[in-house]
Parts: sequence; structure tokens; C-alpha cells
Amino acid sequence: MKTEIKNIKKVVLSFAVAVVFMSYIIYQQGGKGISSPGNNIAVDPSVYNGNKTAGTLFQAVYKDGQYTEDSVNAAYGNVQVAVTVSGGKITDVQFLDHPKSRSTSVGINNYAMPILKSEAIQSQSAHVNTVTGATYTSAAFINSLTSSLLKSLILQI
Repeated sequence: MKTEIKNIKKVVLSFAVAVVFMSYIIYQQGGKGISSPGNNIAVDPSVYNGNKTAGTLFQAVYKDGQYTEDSVNAAYGNVQVAVTVSGGKITDVQFLDHPKSRSTSVGINNYAMPILKSEAIQSQSAHVNTVTGATYTSAAFINSLTSSLLKSLILQI
């Protein structure tokens, strides 16, 4: 009986990871099917034939703690973030590393980093807009934050 429950949990967790991964892929392709007003994970509503979107079937909840992932290449340097989760919500995002070897990179990142941080906290996800002029930093930020958040993900069905 315990083995069956563990197997069911593994299947549900695998499905959840697949949903998160597919959502991320759609987001990276610029799809408009992803919606993340809170902690909801949603995919294109046409995927579900009922009156609900997939986002209403699953809700991502983050486990409290601080999470980091390896640095991500941003063309002119690396980006690495640490995300802090408290009460199941993203409360802080800190840049541990960012492009800073050139004065242009410093200026761009001084402008972009507060915007990216604010949007991540507001959206409670890595679903943020690319900052104009900071395309590489924005993409690396999204990748680093997504990887970090995956470590903290708890799925509620």
C-alpha cells in the first residue's frame, strides 16, 4: 500500500514538473498562453477542453528558504540570482553576479536589475518582461530565477 502511494506521488510530481517545463518552453518562445498573476501556472487555454484552464488545476507553492542556481551566461558576463521565499511567496531576489566588466554593462544592469527584481516579486514567478537594452541580462535572469524557483516548488492539486 505504501509503495502504491509513493508511486502515485512520483507520477503526480513528474506530471507537475512536465507542466512547469512546458509552461517555461512556451514562455521562452514568446507564447501568450502563459499567465502568472499569482502563483498560478497556466498554459494555453485551448489545451483544456472544459471551462477551466490548466492553471486552475494546479497551483505552485514555494517552500520557504533561499535558493540559488549556477550562474547563467549573459554574453557580457554571468548572471546569478538568489531568491528568498517566505510564507510561500517570493519576498526578495538578489543578484549574486551580473555583468560588470564594462562601463556600459554596469550602466545597463544598474537600470535593469531593479526592474527585473520588482517584476519577479510582483508576478511571484520568473514570468517577467525583458528590459529593453538589457536583453541578455533579462534572459539570463529569467533562466537563473526559473532554475532557483524549481528547487523550491511544491505542487498543490
